[in-house]
Amino acid sequence: MTEEFYKISGETEISGGAAFSDTDSASVLWAYKNEIASGFGDGTFKPDEPVNREQLAVMVYNYVRYTGGDVSNIEGMAIYNFRDYPEISDWALTAVRYCLNSAVISGNDDMTYNPKGYVSVSELSEILLKIKK
Repeated sequence: MTEEFYKISGETEISGGAAFSDTDSASVLWAYKNEIASGFGDGTFKPDEPVNREQLAVMVYNYVRYTGGDVSNIEGMAIYNFRDYPEISDWALTAVRYCLNSAVISGNDDMTYNPKGYVSVSELSEILLKIKK
């Protein structure tokens, strides 16, 4: 997933060594150094695992902030419209609020957000188009 953010950033160079024990990917290092993705507490990034919706929301929020975009749109009730909002992890709440309020990521027709659900390729493409500068 970091590869996509790295590509739309237009950046071409990154310096430094691997930040995680399980990857030395340039896009992962770039995302880590620019505070877009932080990996896991055990020193791994788990680059081969799928990204869920709340993880993607955090990366979107951090990417928009990284590009100088306005991420102040975190108030309001949009998040409470979803039956499963209590399932959103505390560490992702601000990012999910931003993504919902800014219509970068939407919920499902059944009034769920599905924070632990995985992101489809088409959904990711739509989201990247919305945030690309």
